[in-house]
Amino acid sequence: MQNIISKLKPFIKKILRVLFKSFLLLVGFIILSIITIFIVWHIFEYTYPEYLGSYDVGKGLYMVDGEGCGFCLLQGDVFQGKTCYGGVKIIDTLSYPMRMYNYIYVSEYVSEYGYDKDWILAKTNVYNDSDKTMCNKYYIIDKRPITKETHYDTIRNKYVYGYTDSLEFAKICQEKHIKVQINQNRYRFNESFLNGYTKK
Repeated sequence: MQNIISKLKPFIKKILRVLFKSFLLLVGFIILSIITIFIVWHIFEYTYPEYLGSYDVGKGLYMVDGEGCGFCLLQGDVFQGKTCYGGVKIIDTLSYPMRMYNYIYVSEYVSEYGYDKDWILAKTNVYNDSDKTMCNKYYIIDKRPITKETHYDTIRNKYVYGYTDSLEFAKICQEKHIKVQINQNRYRFNESFLNGYTKK
């Protein structure tokens, strides 16, 4: 028996060495992968923020991915590189997690938008969780008087115009000679999410 054990010892040691080396290689690969992802992420933050769901629409305003529900229009104040991660909502939306509480049923997110140096046009989906219905609203944001120092309350109260009627919205755009196409940028929804709501 001892002879068998003594013969197996070198073999067992060899297996353990191979396993240990494999473990070190795996740990090294995982650490290298994490570092690579971290570096690539930071490169995107500084060079291609759109890939991370942050879209600069001018005058300190950003369309930011609303985690599956649509875009949020923010006056950005949380940045990493050129990527906006947070700010004050200009179109008065409710964040998705807040909808989990019983006393909040309605949330609103941008589904389509277009912009130029003077205007932002936005179409929103208004989700009502109490009866699982959805309707649309339309917004015109006049960027001309806005600077990066303009307070968000001033922007919301003076330079944001909301409409529930698409024909009225189109008429105002025509009267103001706004040539921006509202469907320049569309949110890529998960169809199963939208199918949970009935369009009003």
